[in-house]
Amino acid sequence: MRTTLLMFLIAIGMVFVAMRYYPWQTAQIESNQVNEPLFPEYSAGDVKTIQIEKHVFVDTSQGVIQKFTVTQRGREWTIPSRANFPAQNVDRLADATSCLNNLIIEQLTTQDQKDYGLYGVHAPDSNAVSGKGVLFSLQSANGESIASLIVGESPEGRPDQKYVRIPGQPQVYLVTFDDRILSTDLADWIGTNLLRLTQEDTRNIRYLEFHNYVGSGEEFASAGTVKHVYRCRVDVGSQQRRSLAQIVTADESGQLVDTPEDLKLPQQQPNWLSDVAQRLGGIAFNNIRPKQDLIAEYLAEQTKDVKPIEFSSMINSGFRYHGMENEHHQFVSAAGSFSLGKGSDVRLTIYFGRLVDLERGGTSELSRLAFLTAEVDTDLLPKPEPIESDDPTEQRNYERDLRLWNEAIEKAKSSAKDFNRFHAKWFYAISESEYEMFMPPLQRLLSEAN
Repeated sequence: MRTTLLMFLIAIGMVFVAMRYYPWQTAQIESNQVNEPLFPEYSAGDVKTIQIEKHVFVDTSQGVIQKFTVTQRGREWTIPSRANFPAQNVDRLADATSCLNNLIIEQLTTQDQKDYGLYGVHAPDSNAVSGKGVLFSLQSANGESIASLIVGESPEGRPDQKYVRIPGQPQVYLVTFDDRILSTDLADWIGTNLLRLTQEDTRNIRYLEFHNYVGSGEEFASAGTVKHVYRCRVDVGSQQRRSLAQIVTADESGQLVDTPEDLKLPQQQPNWLSDVAQRLGGIAFNNIRPKQDLIAEYLAEQTKDVKPIEFSSMINSGFRYHGMENEHHQFVSAAGSFSLGKGSDVRLTIYFGRLVDLERGGTSELSRLAFLTAEVDTDLLPKPEPIESDDPTEQRNYERDLRLWNEAIEKAKSSAKDFNRFHAKWFYAISESEYEMFMPPLQRLLSEAN
């Protein structure tokens, strides 16, 4: 009995000692006062990792912890959970690395853990039934924590304010905080300008081509057989006295007819062409999937003498190798392609593949795989015709034109190579609504032309 009593008293004593020396008590209350910074000032340049953790419900009864990390490797920020895809939204990175700097305490709301659910500041991985916040962490190059914050709910009518708590500390504070930083949507961290078009490029697009066809089954996998719907070309900015667009439709068997027909372009907006034009500078995609390393290398360098079997794994994603033309690897795909002539030298193509069910934020979303390539379009950059004249002036002019053409060709090759090197690694998951903008149904093309 005495032994039991002695052990009980020792246990009580240890509890009081732990409460006395636990680091988040009196010291934190004294150092974190209203109208003072929540964190000591730090250098945003020291931040090498940004991490966001959320509790996301898969269904009404089950949830998972979603972790989204952005890490700096050398000079480049990448997203490890998305196969190290480059994070190129410079503004978002600057805001994220510096947003906890001089975060001012506006109110000390509570220190009672029983109130955490009310303010939504339970840790996302806690056992709490509800009231879980978002953990936002900044880390240095060696993985040490620079600053961490659990972000909870907003006061009623004040969405710009948030209740927050530092992990491991009891105090709940009220601060002004832009919760857009907490987004884990891929599009918020990367550049959505997939076609890498500048404003000048957009003004100087020469043509748009829509090749609507469907490939599936063994015939597509073994022979690249597809069923065509139409092929449409729009010559942008043409001043000639003819239709700016021509279309070739398919017969019942899915074969394109021989003779193209003029297609009257719609005048009222919005229409199928204006939808496409508005999306060229910001194609939305919700996920990515890496290609095999060897295939990525072939596409980046446009490696010659590659056997078709080397690309066989791409069939699973809806893309079949079609051979090399114009010093460029060509493909047919399960759901057509869209191309444009950029400036006066390069043709950009988006191949659309099969539908996939990719996980996003603890749930799945039906999307279509796509990949992008670039090649020199010699039709946009015709080679000067040789001259038969012996006139010195004409000869010099020809040599000058030939030199300028060679320089333009080399510049175009360099531009296409840069494009391919960036996109060669990835398949992009594009929503069906985005896909349909670049592959409008034939009925819409014809109905809006009237």
